[in-house]
Amino acid sequence: MALRVPGIVMRLAASLGDLDREEKALLRSMRSVTVLTIEDSYRYPGLNFTEEIRLNGDHYQLLMEVHDQDEDVLIAAREKNGKVRDLIVVVGGDENVLVHVRGRMESDLLENLADVAGIDQLHVTAHL
Repeated sequence: MALRVPGIVMRLAASLGDLDREEKALLRSMRSVTVLTIEDSYRYPGLNFTEEIRLNGDHYQLLMEVHDQDEDVLIAAREKNGKVRDLIVVVGGDENVLVHVRGRMESDLLENLADVAGIDQLHVTAHL
């Protein structure tokens, strides 16, 4: 399954939703969010998105890498002029999911979102 949410929908959500200031600012700074997932894993035995995707050559900075028994997780970002232009979350193994966020996001906005979501590992984005 593939899903793409364009920036206009993100900005609409920011204006209509009951959100904190930081959450609204983050939504307004996003140009698009794309989610790709493989639902029928039996059709693709042995598929692992983290092994298929190479982020090194595209100037991505690896923010987090986790390898567990049956799943791997990568979070990487590409920065330009002090703003995060691309954020990619890749999950591979039993579940294969790719989330690609494009925009002009301030790294401190991502850190604020991490506080809201309770994701301590994303505090490294403040150092991009």
